[in-house]
Amino acid sequence: METMFFFTGIFLTASIYLLLSDLLKMPSLANTRAALKLTQGKKSRGIKALTFRASTELSKHIHLDSYRRRTMLATLQYAEINLTPETYLSNAIVKALFRCLLIIPLAFVAPFVIPLVIIWGISGFWDSTKQAKIIVAEKRRKIDEELPRFVSTISEELHASRDVLSIIEGYLPSAGKVFKNELEIAVADMRSGSTQQALNRLAGRVGSSMLSQVVRGLVSVTQGDNGVVYFTLLAHDYQRLDIQQLEKDAKKRPGQTKKYSYAMLACFLVAFIFVIFQQMYSSTGALS
Repeated sequence: METMFFFTGIFLTASIYLLLSDLLKMPSLANTRAALKLTQGKKSRGIKALTFRASTELSKHIHLDSYRRRTMLATLQYAEINLTPETYLSNAIVKALFRCLLIIPLAFVAPFVIPLVIIWGISGFWDSTKQAKIIVAEKRRKIDEELPRFVSTISEELHASRDVLSIIEGYLPSAGKVFKNELEIAVADMRSGSTQQALNRLAGRVGSSMLSQVVRGLVSVTQGDNGVVYFTLLAHDYQRLDIQQLEKDAKKRPGQTKKYSYAMLACFLVAFIFVIFQQMYSSTGALS
């Protein structure tokens, strides 16, 4: 009986989806896969294409104020997520609703699990909405980690040259992947327009307070300032911050390895107790 209820719930869910797809005039799954393949350059699975179809339709009914839309659009562009803010939010909603669809079959089989499914759906929604911010924060962290070396290079190069463009181009071969990509955009922007505006756009794209200080110093150099003292002091401060961050990471390592130490200790204790019991058993057998 429970099996019949379970399959009834599955077929009912599928029927509701097909009816809604027809009423909302959603594109076919094959068309959605083809569109995703053209935009993302890879073959998409059925679930992903299905989610994209529903998200596209739902996004038409989501309206954001200008400030929130502009901020979210900048975050999505920097995170390299090719979605509009409305589609991004609707995608998170659809994923949460798809998770909550499990409520229908579970209502016949295990109703007590329904609250857990609802919590699972809500947590999935919040995780999806934070995905772009997590990507941006990780890229910003990698850039901040590289800034002490970048500032030290600028401090040394300013003794011989005031050409900001050549200094940045000279640093490109040794730059990390994320920072190199941003510097390449800035270099192309400098060649096609104003150097100061290109540097300010670089700081605006990344949104790092540390990089903003570096850009402020580079802009002053383009305006004729010496800049050597400024970047020497900045390099000293950033190196100190880098050392502090390394110390924090070193303090986290013992905590991360503690669980493995406990596991090794447990293995040693089990082996020791096993040997003791084996000796006791053999001694008891010899006495009998």
